[in-house]
Amino acid sequence: MFAEFERSIHARVDAGEPISGDAFTKMYCDILKRYHGAKEGVVPIDDAYCVEWAYIPHFYNAFYVYQYATSIAASSLFAKKVAAGEPGALQRYLDLLRAGASDYPYDLVKTAGVDLATPAPYQALVAKMNAIMDEIEAILARRK
Repeated sequence: MFAEFERSIHARVDAGEPISGDAFTKMYCDILKRYHGAKEGVVPIDDAYCVEWAYIPHFYNAFYVYQYATSIAASSLFAKKVAAGEPGALQRYLDLLRAGASDYPYDLVKTAGVDLATPAPYQALVAKMNAIMDEIEAILARRK
């Protein structure tokens, strides 16, 4: 949710659109309500929460939240490869960690075997989330 908001802000700036606190509040409120299912009655969102964006400094730090989202996607694919015993996967991951900040993060991750410009890391993340949800559903089914 935060990454989508951050991306939306930067997309507007890149497009030369004017932005203001009111525009941020509307953007954030729309996203907040959509993610929490307010329209469907899942979680009602009071308008007071719509200015929450102003209290989150991550939005002012160069795609800070987006970096978390992409690193979680990359790590899902790294974990899948290592757990599956893919030859060289563990060594490439350890080499990535050893590389520190020696190059651009995208290039380091790609050299380690995960290309964030492809669907693979995001598909791995979705698969992991689906597996977790399947486990939760199985636990709930046993309780009935």
